[in-house]
Amino acid sequence: MSRAGAPTSRCAATGSTIAARGASPPVREPDWSTEGAGLGVNGGYNTVMAFNTLYRVGQRSHVVEFVHGSRSCDGDTASCARNHDLGGWGGAGIDGQFIPSRHTYFVNNVVYNPPGYRSQWQQFQLADPVDPPAGSGAPSPSRVDEDLVIRGNVISNGDADMPTGISGSREAALLRENAINTLTPDLVDPAAGDFRPMAGGRLAGLATAALPQLTWSDSGGVPAGVAPTLPAGHPPGALLP
Repeated sequence: MSRAGAPTSRCAATGSTIAARGASPPVREPDWSTEGAGLGVNGGYNTVMAFNTLYRVGQRSHVVEFVHGSRSCDGDTASCARNHDLGGWGGAGIDGQFIPSRHTYFVNNVVYNPPGYRSQWQQFQLADPVDPPAGSGAPSPSRVDEDLVIRGNVISNGDADMPTGISGSREAALLRENAINTLTPDLVDPAAGDFRPMAGGRLAGLATAALPQLTWSDSGGVPAGVAPTLPAGHPPGALLP
């Protein structure tokens, strides 16, 4: 269980090509056709997903997700009770999906589903706030959109009628700050595993969003770790040679 006010998870997924068959960690080597979301955060803190390429992903629902994390004792109720008493989120008999996220950044990625392959319902899954169980210690309401930034991405999935999965003023910003079904990435040979952008192609010269400066000021004492560093001038998508 995460300590209240001191989340234990942090992640920087950068320079990856995601085209996998399962929910394996991001890797550079191509694998094929993830039916679920290509990337996502299920309860996290200071999570950066930047400069990745997702190919043939999300067929059963959506391509990227931001949802709550789950908590369960998995039968070890004694440890659950001890962790709860120390300020952890959850506890014996308090299972469920209610762990929030904070400071989530999805920037400068390429999502490319070629013609004939598309997500079933929408581009993103963004969970609504939930009320965690009484006594869980989790913030109430529990949100996954606190400082959520989606910027500088190129997404080609379905047609212009594909819902974004995001509404209101947030959707307006999403469409303004990302190229969603307005640009088809021209990769060298993605079907054969070559995800490099074509030299001088549509991705070349695209402006990219600045990566966040993670301060950890509200982490409750979690160490900052190492900030991601990336070469200047690289277009959106995986950092491939």
